[in-house]
Parts: sequence; C-alpha cells; structure tokens
Amino acid sequence: MTLLDESEIMPATTPCAQRAYEDRYQPCQLMGATTAATAIADSVVSYHGPGGCRMTIEHLRSDNVPDGIYTMVLSSGVDQGDVIHGGTNKLRQMLQETAVQMATRHKAKIIWLVTACAASIIGDDIEMAAQQAEKKTGLKVIPIDTPGFGGGFTKGFQKVYRALLDHFVEAPGPGSQSNVLNLIGPHLIGSKNWPWDYREMMRLMESADIRPNLVLTHKTKVDDVRDHFLEAAANYVLTPEELPDFEEKCDELGIPNWGQELVLPIGMANTEEWYLEIARRFGDEGKAKRQLKEDMDLLRSRLKWDYNASWVMHDLSGKHVAVIGQAGYAAAMARCLLYDFNLRPVLIGLLGESPRAIAAGRKLLSEVESLAHPQIMENPTFFEWGTAVRDSVADFVVGMKQDRVLTEGMKVPHLPLGGFYFLNQFNFIPWPYLGVRGVLGLLTELSKVMEDVKHEKDSWRALSYIKPRGETA
Repeated sequence: MTLLDESEIMPATTPCAQRAYEDRYQPCQLMGATTAATAIADSVVSYHGPGGCRMTIEHLRSDNVPDGIYTMVLSSGVDQGDVIHGGTNKLRQMLQETAVQMATRHKAKIIWLVTACAASIIGDDIEMAAQQAEKKTGLKVIPIDTPGFGGGFTKGFQKVYRALLDHFVEAPGPGSQSNVLNLIGPHLIGSKNWPWDYREMMRLMESADIRPNLVLTHKTKVDDVRDHFLEAAANYVLTPEELPDFEEKCDELGIPNWGQELVLPIGMANTEEWYLEIARRFGDEGKAKRQLKEDMDLLRSRLKWDYNASWVMHDLSGKHVAVIGQAGYAAAMARCLLYDFNLRPVLIGLLGESPRAIAAGRKLLSEVESLAHPQIMENPTFFEWGTAVRDSVADFVVGMKQDRVLTEGMKVPHLPLGGFYFLNQFNFIPWPYLGVRGVLGLLTELSKVMEDVKHEKDSWRALSYIKPRGETA
C-alpha cells in the first residue's frame, strides 16, 4: 500500500511545482532569535537542539562579532535517542553548565533558552526547565520556543524584543523626550554592511539634534533596557516587516512605533528624503540641511577631479540592472541606482515575511515603476528569479551572496550588497554604504562589478599566448 498515487506526485518541472518549492535561503526564527539575543552584551544563549542548527546559529552570531560582541552559545546536543525518549535531562545539564560558565567566565545577567524544531516537536518543557534552573542557580532564564517551522527570521527577532520588554520594562517610565528615539532592528535593514550603516544613520540623527537612545539589539545592555527604554518619544523601526507581538507590547507601554515605511537612506536622493522627514518629526530640519551640504561637499571634494570616478560613473550610466533583497532594502537600492547613478532597474525582487513588507516595497517603487517600468517580483523562488534574470536585459545583478552562484552560473555579473555580514562581507574598513558619505562605498563596490561587465575574459583566454595550467597548446 502506498501513501500517494503516482498521479498525485507533481513533476519537478511543472511551473506549479517550481513555485511551490520555496528554494530561497530563508533563515528561520531560531536563527533570528539567536542573532538578536547574542547582540545583547550581558547574555548567554542555551540552545536546545541538534548540532546542525547549532552550526548555523554560530555563523549568524558572527554578525555581531566585528564590533567586539561575543556571546557564548551552549548546546544540549539533541540526538536521535533524545527525539524518541525526550531530551529533558540534556536540557537540565546544559542549563547547569551554562550557569557554571556564567559564574566563572561570563558575567552575564540572563540566559536565553531557545529551541530547534526537534526539541519543539518532542515537547520538552522548556518553561519548567527554566523555572527549575532559576530556582537552583538564582540566574534569570528566559525560554523562547523557536522552531524553524513556526516562522521566519524576523519572527525570531521580535520574540527576543518582546521578551526584553516583558521581563524588564514597566510603565510608567521616566518620561519621554521629544527628540529621543529607540532604534529597532539594525540587523533587519537588509544590508550586508548593517553594522556601519545603522551607525551612519545615528550620526546623521545626532547632527540634527535627534538623540538615539537604545538599539534593539546591538551592544545592548539589560539594565539600559530597563532604565531607559521608555525615555524615547518613539521606536524607529528599521524594517517594514510586521512585528505584531512587539508592537502590541509597545502599545501597552504607550510608546509608538514609527518609520516602518520610511525609505532607507541609500544614496543621495533617498538620504535627503529620509533625513528631512525624520528631522522635521523629531529634530532640527535646518541642522539636517547643513549636515547634508557638509556631506555633499565631502563627496564633491573626493570625486570632483578623480578621473577614475568619472570613468566608472560613465560606464554605469544607462546600464540595465536587476536588484533582489529584503523589500525595504531592495526598493531603496533600486531607487538609488536610478536616481543617483542613472542605472535602469529592469527587474526587482522583493523579499518579505509579511504582506506589509511587500506593500511598503511596492509603495517606495511607485515612481521607479513610472520611470523605468521594471518587472517586480514578490518573494520569487531562486528558480523563478534565475529564469527572470536570464530572460531580462540586465547587465548585472545587485543581490546577496546566496544568489551569486545562480547568477554568475548564467554568466551574468553579480554584486552582493544585501544579506548578512558573516556570509559575504569582506570589507574590513568601517565605512557605511548608507547616507551621502556612503556613496563612496557604493561607488567602490559598483566599480568592482563593472570590471566584470565590460571585461571580455573569454576573449582574454582565447587570445592568451600562454595557456592556462593543464591545457596544451
């Protein structure tokens, strides 16, 4: 007896099957929760699950390392026997070991307890284990159920954000100040260069008399969350994704969330729109204009007589480009490439976990649609995206490391600017790609991909009078 008749099995070549097979790189809520928790300076993470997922969260944790944030992750090492018989004993042992590590090596204040799919499926009681560990050790243990089948990367972040507020923030607070903002979700900007990009946003805010308060989460301290979160007039949310549990708690605390649909300051035109809007709302618009002029003067002084810059911008002008990334980031990047570099976006892929993110990306692209008439794809699979790139007239693609092999496999040059730091960021100079000053970083990156666009490497090989290794004359 078979469970499925052969007629019910879709061939992998049918369009329906191709769309149903979500082959994009989609980190789950465990990855998001761990990335958020390991960005809290006085935390330790206890992970209840098998070794494979442990390796992935270790990689994603390294997004926080460039700025000196190293948060220990201990694992219970769930195996096949634990899936059958339960892994509670290993869970208790891990929490005990975590407590020892905190007492002897890491002066952390909280233990985050997160779970992989296997641990959540077998139903190990993490709430009870956390309570027992707290009673035995006197340490704060915050359990969060984070199976990958329960949601995506953003959901994991918002679970950590919500837990921080539930455990450490109580209304009424010290009273808010009109020019003070919390920054929510720097990892979720969508840029591989996010550690330096959000700092550039903070620098610009400070120049316009806006005081960045807490960052959830990066270099965050638990005591600062407790003592200062409610000092802000609002939370500036750096992603258009929906964060329903976090937003609900903020409503209870009386602190509004703002800016989810505001364009990211990528390039000159976007930065001017972003900067003046946030300055009008929370700071000094006049000071923002003066800072814009100062940054433009810096840009002009660096590029004005630079023949290399003129050459690259001439090469870029009029080229066709495809852009894929997180919805807010991809939309802002496409606008920047059109407005600042005279590139024509012909294909744009918007990735998002929620309808709000996709809708925000679409809204930001309304003028681009009328000017460049791009094909816009919502959450395309890699197969769909690759096919669209192949069939387009794009000279190159601005995307993420995970779609680079796909793109270059079709002999289309690729520039990975989006995604995560650990996966594809080999720029070790702490310089932003956001803001007017970030144009210098963007132009440097774009010059690299233009080398691939215009150089005829196949001709070089064919005409070379010295044959490559292993080839005979």
